[in-house]
Amino acid sequence: MKNILIFSAMIAAVSSNASLYDVKFLGTGAGKSVGITINGSNKTVFAGKLNFKKNPSGPSFQTVCADLGVSISGGAVYGVTSSFSNVGTTAVKKAGNIVGASFNSANSNDDAAALQLAVWEALYDGASAPSFSSGNFKTSASSSVKTKATAYYAKISQAGNALYLKATPTGSGQSQLTAVPEPAALASLGLGLALIIRRKARKA
Repeated sequence: MKNILIFSAMIAAVSSNASLYDVKFLGTGAGKSVGITINGSNKTVFAGKLNFKKNPSGPSFQTVCADLGVSISGGAVYGVTSSFSNVGTTAVKKAGNIVGASFNSANSNDDAAALQLAVWEALYDGASAPSFSSGNFKTSASSSVKTKATAYYAKISQAGNALYLKATPTGSGQSQLTAVPEPAALASLGLGLALIIRRKARKA
């Protein structure tokens, strides 16, 4: 219990801080190709988990896409600013709630695709209930995947948190969302927990 409280305090201490570093896109993980319409434009895209690592030699991690306006291919390297989703825009907060609640359990191809669809629906429409056939974001995914996506979307108002990796500068790469890592991994991804806590302790 003590460790949980300490970690919660550490998260709170850095929730308004951001860290800039490079990431490398390694390829796709669990998921599948789906048809989508975004702002009137039809596309076939991969919906699911993406594999990244901190460049050049940092830890690897998985994400879901948080930016349908930019495409990336394997080997792409670009800068991201990392911050917690609960201090982001309303859309990022909603998507972060979904990721925080369900990312670690969405591991099959259908589940990972459904999680991604729920995240895109939150980012581009964000209504209290999803509509995958109307609005800015639509999909022709199978009914079973949309049913799973609807279940994930139900977490939109459940207070949660995720790590938001915003491509910096905007448009230089594809922004991502991922589950908040364990404390040691969080520090190695660039948020510098130990350093920030140490600085705060000195000021106290």
